[in-house]
Amino acid sequence: MKTLSDTVRGAIPEKALASEYLQSIAEKFTTNDKIEASMLLDKLTSMKFSMNQNMREHLMEMMNIQGQLANLDMRVDEGFFIQLAFKSLPVLHFESLKTTYNTQKDKWNLNELIAVCVQEHERLKKGKEVTVNLVAKPQWKKGKSGNQSKANHHLHKKPENLKKKKGGFKCFFLQERGSHEERL
Repeated sequence: MKTLSDTVRGAIPEKALASEYLQSIAEKFTTNDKIEASMLLDKLTSMKFSMNQNMREHLMEMMNIQGQLANLDMRVDEGFFIQLAFKSLPVLHFESLKTTYNTQKDKWNLNELIAVCVQEHERLKKGKEVTVNLVAKPQWKKGKSGNQSKANHHLHKKPENLKKKKGGFKCFFLQERGSHEERL
């Protein structure tokens, strides 16, 4: 009785027998299975994977919810679960994997799903490239009357046609000088 908070203790009516008192406590903490199942199903169907998450943990969290639903007599078929798992993955990165699975005759089990998705996620992380765009300041040509006006300046010049300083362009990403052709 001393371990209960005052709020809980005040909400439980006094009983003559300990068993009646415990039954009264249990009634206060009983959950509605239908509401719990609905909340779990909402969570399962709305889960989204972020590329900076751990793929294995994401899928295992989904499997945990699947198990909780099964305990509430709401079983999620393995094939349906696999489709939900694919739905939770970003289309941009995993659409080809989903298409590959859907065009195969064989169905994966949950362990195969985890293994393939983890492998694909690792491949995608390793394949990330850093893109750096070359931006050069336009070189103003001097005309007959001194500086060329902005109206006559040719903005469509390609960087390789611009005058380069000695040592080429300065890379603001690497903070080094060099020709941009050397970097490609």
